[in-house]
Parts: sequence; C-alpha cells; structure tokens
Amino acid sequence: MAIVAEDQEIILQVGCEEISLTLYGVRLGNDNWKFRLDKAEGTMANSLSEEDNDLLPKLHSRSKCVDTWDDAIKLLDEFLWAWYPLKEVHYEFTDLVFSALRSRKPFLKSEYRDLTESYVNTFLL
Repeated sequence: MAIVAEDQEIILQVGCEEISLTLYGVRLGNDNWKFRLDKAEGTMANSLSEEDNDLLPKLHSRSKCVDTWDDAIKLLDEFLWAWYPLKEVHYEFTDLVFSALRSRKPFLKSEYRDLTESYVNTFLL
C-alpha cells in the first residue's frame, strides 16, 4: 500500500537549514500504521543554478513504506536524526519518539529530557 498524500500525517519532523527529515504515517486502523521517510537537503538545493536543476531529485528522496515503528526508526537512523532539532512530533508518538531519543542520546541529563518533553508537549502538540 502506498501512502496517499491526503491520508498521511506527520509523525516526526527534524532538521535544520541543511537537511529536513519528515516521517509520515498513515493510520490503517486501530494501532496499525504504515510509515515513509522524506529527506530534503535545503542549503544545497537553494544554491543550485538553473543549469543544475536536474540535480534536484537527488537532493530530495522518499523511502519505501515500512510497516513497523522499529523499521521507521531504522529509516531515520540512516541520517542520524537524533542530532537534529525537533520541529514536530505527532501527539500519539511522543513517548515512542522520546524513548528513541533517549536510547540514542544516553548522555542527556534527565533535566534536559524533561525540559525537551515539556517543550514538545507545550509548543509542538
């Protein structure tokens, strides 16, 4: 099943000026989801001349769909997603996202994690 734009929801978005990673999901019913990752490289895409427009497709990519949260995280792990600033987290995935962040950034102090979770819950959800 392909993810149709009208049905997709942003599950997680991280990034900065150089790169943006957006994990999309489609609810299949109950607790079942299908996921897909989009990657866009911003700085390089913005600096291309018209002659280099044929390179744009290489700067934007879309993964195949995966069926599990673990597989979705593996897609993100290819790009070291945990090191980029959070932009958006789907409210149903907050606990899963922060669990994944903790396992990838174990050196973070609990105060920072609490502050980060509070920020996401207050401003992004």
